[in-house]
Amino acid sequence: QTVQVDLRLVEESQWGAALMYFPGSKDFTVAMRQRALSMGLTLNEYGLFPEDGTTDAAPHKRGIKPVAGRSEAEIFSKLGMVEVPPEIREGQAALELKAVPRLVEVGDIKAELHAHTTASDGVLSIAELAAAAKARGFHTLAVTDHSQSQPIANGLKPARLRKHIADVRAEAAKLTGFTLLAGSEVDILSDGRLDYDDDLLAELDVVVASPHVALSQAPEVATERLLLAAKHRLVHIIGHPTGRLVLRRTGLDPDFKKLIAAAKANNVALEINSHWMRLDLRDVHVRAAVDAGCLIAIDCDVHHPEDFENLHFGVTTGRRGWLPPELCVNTWPAPKLRDWLKSKR
Repeated sequence: QTVQVDLRLVEESQWGAALMYFPGSKDFTVAMRQRALSMGLTLNEYGLFPEDGTTDAAPHKRGIKPVAGRSEAEIFSKLGMVEVPPEIREGQAALELKAVPRLVEVGDIKAELHAHTTASDGVLSIAELAAAAKARGFHTLAVTDHSQSQPIANGLKPARLRKHIADVRAEAAKLTGFTLLAGSEVDILSDGRLDYDDDLLAELDVVVASPHVALSQAPEVATERLLLAAKHRLVHIIGHPTGRLVLRRTGLDPDFKKLIAAAKANNVALEINSHWMRLDLRDVHVRAAVDAGCLIAIDCDVHHPEDFENLHFGVTTGRRGWLPPELCVNTWPAPKLRDWLKSKR
């Protein structure tokens, strides 16, 4: 696949203007230019200039001195605006901000709640996975290997899962200053049932309920399927809710307004799966969830050591959805996270 890339070289004094102008959405850039004109100024990729009514050539070509351009902050200040984070530079709400919103950052993430070991389809042992998470400065890791309906992923039958739970807890007992949890990524079956009985689900510290099959269901069927999972008393997180794979399959198309409402009502988090092939939830879903006050989990769905590096994709998706740290369960201090997990038991 060929990707066209344009390279633009600018003077240091024009850097802020170019940075604002080219990556931003078209609508936001147009709105910024209109705001400048209303203040007797003109904004282009070379800077913010006094508007003199001349259209023969661009201001910088006529030797007009810019009033701002070296930094984005300088331009926003001259236009009487707060510095809008790049990820949310679209829509009227961003233009009307009165304060810079606190959006989630990579450094805020202190827990990984969706990770696989060699017990299913991961390549790391329990100890290796825990060590990798601890090395990143996380305080909590949930081991969530696949459930029994995923034979292609070496999903665990109930007896294997109970042995795996014991293995995870034995490893957890060896660790200090770090919480290792026994969980499972439990399939949401096509009719909305979960892949284990409730008595086994209750033995788990973390239940991530995810769709993996029947991903071409009609929207109304998919909606009811996911609603059943979100309303289940033992579920903590709905993992990659649509099941899409970027450029490969579109996945489910549920009614997100209903799903978000159900998740909010049942204190369930909807997941942003950080893997670059998923990015599911998408930014528009995150924004709707944030507006509703619904909890979000940002997870890496770790199968390989390098999967932890996908975190920034999930965080960027969260930021595009205006996600604040307090709504992201992975940012919570260990006691708060533990209390939330135990509240579902």
